[in-house]
Amino acid sequence: MVQDHLLSWLIFFPLIGAVVILAVPRRYPWLIKLIALASTVPPLFWAARLYLEFDRAAVGFQFVEKFLWIEAFNIQYFLGVDGISLPMVLLTALLSFVCVIVSWNIDKWE
Repeated sequence: MVQDHLLSWLIFFPLIGAVVILAVPRRYPWLIKLIALASTVPPLFWAARLYLEFDRAAVGFQFVEKFLWIEAFNIQYFLGVDGISLPMVLLTALLSFVCVIVSWNIDKWE
């Protein structure tokens, strides 16, 4: 399931985690931190997998996801990675994970 829509999962999985965090009461900061960490770990592994499975000899986009979204205006949902965007995807996933870990001990609630 994830293999078919890997890029969409990379984008929307942390967003799902953020929505779940919105439902957690403030009095459970440990749970908020745990959900934040849990929502960045899978995208990091998926980005690493994407990096390892990328065919560097091929030209153009890979892992393409494309479908017609709003037919009346010919608006499409289109995702793909090329050789330039691939390291940026990996870097974003890595930084998201590292930022959650580094901010683990921040306890300011204003």
